[in-house]
Amino acid sequence: VAKRPVARADKQKPTCAVIVLGNEPLDETTPTIDMVRRVLKAVEFARENPDALLVMTGGPTAGSISEAGMMGLIAAARGVPAARIVLEEKARSTRENASLSASLLAGRKFRRIVVISKPSHLEWAMAIFRQLAVFRTAEALPCSVDDKEVIAQMQEYLRNRENPRVRRRLENLLKNEKGTD
Repeated sequence: VAKRPVARADKQKPTCAVIVLGNEPLDETTPTIDMVRRVLKAVEFARENPDALLVMTGGPTAGSISEAGMMGLIAAARGVPAARIVLEEKARSTRENASLSASLLAGRKFRRIVVISKPSHLEWAMAIFRQLAVFRTAEALPCSVDDKEVIAQMQEYLRNRENPRVRRRLENLLKNEKGTD
């Protein structure tokens, strides 16, 4: 998976950018159902739009692998060529997802930009993205996941191991705190 945009083998320049917002994995090797669904939505979009460049954004939050790196591996395992995947591996917030992704896209022209996350995240994340010129006309593309599924995965995970970070996330999610997950 590429760190920076690379030339595609077919020499066709991407005209569409897909920004996939990261989600903190449960641990170094366990993505959340939310993260997986975001990537699957991006893979589906990429299959329908062969000129799409996938920008995975998110730094390391649960170990040494970044959220972007984990998402890139999931997309590659689903058949997306590495040349169509770009990793932004420093962001630790939605605001940083926007600014660092904007830097990656600087100087490039895209006919369409979409931002993928779960619906409740997109409700407030798009306002942050649209503050930046490159994302003024970006479209929200929600993946199909809801808090009940996320909560169920965390509860199941905690039945098998103790993880204070995941427990805290679960408690905050149950309190309906925005930005928790």
